[in-house]
Amino acid sequence: MVAYGRISYEEDDRKEKIAAYWTKRSDSFLEQRRAELHSPLAGRWLEEIEKYLPQKALSSEEKAQKLTDKKYLNNGKNTEPVIEDESKERKEAVIEIKEKETDNGKLRILDVGCGTGFFTILLAKQGHHVTGTDLTPDMIANSRILAKEEQVSCDFQVMDAEHLSFRDESFDVVISRNLTWTLPEAAQAYKEWTRVLKPGGLLLNFDANYGATNFAETSGLPENHAHNQLGNSLMQECEDIKRQLPISSYLRPAWDVEELGKTGMEQISIDLGLSRRVYKEKDEFYNPTPMFAIAAKKA
Repeated sequence: MVAYGRISYEEDDRKEKIAAYWTKRSDSFLEQRRAELHSPLAGRWLEEIEKYLPQKALSSEEKAQKLTDKKYLNNGKNTEPVIEDESKERKEAVIEIKEKETDNGKLRILDVGCGTGFFTILLAKQGHHVTGTDLTPDMIANSRILAKEEQVSCDFQVMDAEHLSFRDESFDVVISRNLTWTLPEAAQAYKEWTRVLKPGGLLLNFDANYGATNFAETSGLPENHAHNQLGNSLMQECEDIKRQLPISSYLRPAWDVEELGKTGMEQISIDLGLSRRVYKEKDEFYNPTPMFAIAAKKA
């Protein structure tokens, strides 16, 4: 048996290889994400994410203001509305609303396969409650380091994306970047991500059809690109693992849409223009494989 976080399951040799590989890359990931958080890409990614996010609920104070704004009294003679004892009503409204909510308008977001915490930290900076999970313990350890440096509060847990230990309907949003292509059972992962979403919740997946790409071929990348810094051996190892995964032979994102439909998702949309807007420079962060965005709403 292999244990990750609070779960145990029969050993999957592919998962062992995947975890071992990303352990080797965890320190370089820390450096890359540290730099990316302070690059133009951080703002671009945030813009891409926020156009999908549900509008944050109003805070208790804001809701109370709206309630008292609507509570006008008309004396029958004056056509102008008059607010009667606004401060008292507002205080009562705030108390009533606070009894019903605890998050003060913040979304509960799960970042699956968080790596060293780029999305987790980026969204926590916007005031959301964000949990990041990753299969690789070293990635989680480095996520905590980076979150501390950025002075944000996040929850990081070692966990398998295909076997989440969260309760049903725990999150408003599930988000992921460059994870699905690494999963032995991606369809199972989609089922789990749907399970932990609240009704009406949003699934956001940013990925690419990496199965059609040869990671060992780096000649077209800039010299300072991460893949060139890693060396041929690590990139070939990544390519070898990728070729063992069923998802590498799927036509994506068409396959993703079909699987998400099976989980009960609705209003599924695809954006194929993501890379053009995010990767404007051919620099160390450049991704030569065109990425797509999938947004799906749970019924």
